[in-house]
Amino acid sequence: MSGAGIFLLPEATSPSDTSATCPARTFRVSPSLAVSLPSAHTVSTRLALATSNNDRDAYRRNEAQIAREKEIMKDVPGWEAGKSVYNTKRYTPPNFVVL
Repeated sequence: MSGAGIFLLPEATSPSDTSATCPARTFRVSPSLAVSLPSAHTVSTRLALATSNNDRDAYRRNEAQIAREKEIMKDVPGWEAGKSVYNTKRYTPPNFVVL
């Protein structure tokens, strides 16, 4: 989207106030072109919600993967389902490949 003629106004600006200031000049904007930006609190809340949803989904996928691994490897002596294949105790996040 090109920015020609469209200026972003802070959310706190009232719809009747169409002036915006620039260090060099003041200009007027049509109210129909003014775009409201979400507050920092709204953005951080949405980000936290998205992050928690991703964490829950990753946990659910991991538990399902361990259950499948237990079922498949049940006849292999000494196999520990869910044990890291990496020689570390640090958590390694899963890599997702979208085909």
